[in-house]
Amino acid sequence: MFLTKNDLFSHIDEKLVNQLSRYNDNTVDEILLTAEATVKEYLMQLYDVEAVFSTTGADRPKRAVWWCCCIASWMLYKKAQVNTPENIKVDYQDCLLTLERICDAKQPADLPRRVNTEGEPKTKFRWGSQPKRSH
Repeated sequence: MFLTKNDLFSHIDEKLVNQLSRYNDNTVDEILLTAEATVKEYLMQLYDVEAVFSTTGADRPKRAVWWCCCIASWMLYKKAQVNTPENIKVDYQDCLLTLERICDAKQPADLPRRVNTEGEPKTKFRWGSQPKRSH
């Protein structure tokens, strides 16, 4: 797994994580996997998500960990059905806004790019023209 329960402690106190999850590590793991899948969906058009999310420990891209933790923190509060603190809401909204901008190629991310069959970075734009037609 890309994220661990300990990663959430940068956003939420350990005791609070345990209380919100009702001391159920399976709940936390489910939320972490869902948050990871959410981030992958935003990045998959332009970035090599397999390369990003196969890393572990200190090799993990810091921004990808941050995005996953922001989403997971928000999801943990929603699952517990308690009032979400303002800082968690703001982090979540900022995270989604950033991911949307990255997905739309309006903001770069320091992550490995997907490459096409020629080994060039895959983009949302096509350069060049169609071959001339012969009538």
